[in-house]
Amino acid sequence: MKKIRILHVLGSLNFSGQEIMMENSSSYMKDANIKPFILSTGHNIGPAYNILKKGHEINHISFAKHKIFGPLPRFLAFFSLLNFLSKNKFHIIHIHTEANFFKICFCAILSGHKNIVRTVHNVFFFKFNNTYKKEVNFEIM
Repeated sequence: MKKIRILHVLGSLNFSGQEIMMENSSSYMKDANIKPFILSTGHNIGPAYNILKKGHEINHISFAKHKIFGPLPRFLAFFSLLNFLSKNKFHIIHIHTEANFFKICFCAILSGHKNIVRTVHNVFFFKFNNTYKKEVNFEIM
């Protein structure tokens, strides 16, 4: 039976609920014939890398703004992500981060992925501008 390939897109890998859940469920995923992948998009890969690297294939593409080069690394990260998703076909892409959601989703669609899931893990209230932008992003995707 073919393994189901799931890509979890996270920010930095910290010791928070999602990372701990993924570590605790890795043996169940293996039994269910699921191959989990993690893509970290934060400034750095994060401290939880060491506990997750045993059961997951982890990649890092930073969407962080650079002090000297400004937005250029973000622009290049878009093409790095598009290249990564084009080379690696996943059955499901699960986006856990709100940062760069539109770019990540757009790259997934351009690379031919059809099953894209988004989970919002926070309950923060935003200003009107951010709320409007989020609604527009949601309607487009």
